[in-house]
Amino acid sequence: GIRLVVQPTGDGRRRLKTKAKYEGVKKVLVVRVIDKKGRAPSGNAKTISDKFFGTYGDSTTMKSQFDACSFGKFQVTSDYGGAINEKSLSAPGVIEIKLSSQLSELTQAQLRVEAANLVQEELAVDIGTIFDHVVFVVESCYEVEDSVCGMAAYAFVNHWLSIFFDDNWMYPAVQLHEIGHNLNLAHSGGLDGKTYTDHTCLMGNPLWEDDIASMCFNPVKNFQIAKKSNAWFQARHIQTFNSGTAPGTHWKGKLVGVADYTANSGEHPIVIKLESGTGNDYFVGFNHATGVNADAVQHRNLVTVYQVVGGDGFGYSTSSLKAVVGAGNTAKLYNWRKTGHTLKIKVNSINTGAYPLGYADVSIEFGNPPPPTMPPTRAPSPRPTNRPTKRPSNMPTKRPSNMPTSRPTSFPTSTPSFKPTTASLLRPTNLPTLLP
Repeated sequence: GIRLVVQPTGDGRRRLKTKAKYEGVKKVLVVRVIDKKGRAPSGNAKTISDKFFGTYGDSTTMKSQFDACSFGKFQVTSDYGGAINEKSLSAPGVIEIKLSSQLSELTQAQLRVEAANLVQEELAVDIGTIFDHVVFVVESCYEVEDSVCGMAAYAFVNHWLSIFFDDNWMYPAVQLHEIGHNLNLAHSGGLDGKTYTDHTCLMGNPLWEDDIASMCFNPVKNFQIAKKSNAWFQARHIQTFNSGTAPGTHWKGKLVGVADYTANSGEHPIVIKLESGTGNDYFVGFNHATGVNADAVQHRNLVTVYQVVGGDGFGYSTSSLKAVVGAGNTAKLYNWRKTGHTLKIKVNSINTGAYPLGYADVSIEFGNPPPPTMPPTRAPSPRPTNRPTKRPSNMPTKRPSNMPTSRPTSFPTSTPSFKPTTASLLRPTNLPTLLP
């Protein structure tokens, strides 16, 4: 199948410029490579210019989607401000060069060197200095010597160069994927642990369509862009939850999708980093499939949990999807920070139709649930109401009430009889009377 690969930078050539810069006007040059036998990529220079820059009216391009995902902060341009002789261009932003060799005779390293030298000779400039990104569009990849093919494209990390084969240059999402590598972004895998199976992010398996490209980056990549380079997103919308190792800590709030960022005037985060105490931290986001992210393929309108492999999310590190959570469900990270306790990510509700922005209401709990937020309705009185009196009310009196009186009031009479009377007593006593 088609693969997207990233090449290391140590191929013996000088790294001309570090390109992990996410804001500003980015000068991009596309090179249409033609070999000695006339092998050339599909599409002419004008078609290529339109697909990358929207020169002739194409509305779904690398330029348009970078503008959308960065909210206007990453601006692709074919206007070089007079830095080159633009008469050498075959169309705005596109130059055509002809190799002295056949593609089938060149290794990938030889192809890159010859193509770069031809462009620099034609323009009389150092292309790694004048341009922020340079794209080679090539008819196909040929396995010459140690060259490996089978990929759609590849790019150099923290660099200015990317190479596209066959028709893959015409897919804007693939274009953003490779420029993402130039910007120091690594791949993102899915729930199956494979490299390209995250379909929520351009750094996973992107969209293979000419006119469908509304998808951006996952929470790990957005964290890296925002925190490493202070770009695209305000710090208040990128938050960190550090549970510590003592159970009982928690976080509760609304997560907002990246598509709703401009409407997010409050403090609602688009990313929550879960500090693991290692370099392999977790990241939580809301994959709201609307606006700039409307074409997200998988796990639409669900809360997603990712883990990064090293680097705390600040640098070039592969990420992978670990959990997808819908309303009323909970993701559990067992033995969190080796404490034996569980970290729970609970999605209380999801509201995609709320105005002005959709959200997911999320609770993150470490160990025991948090204590109730409301105080008890009835506080105890200062002194117990049933406190005993000084003298117990049920203690016997000094003289029992049921004991006979000192002298019976009803009998005997003053002149006692020798036998008991047969008439019933008006008030019997508790003890029999005695004969005199």
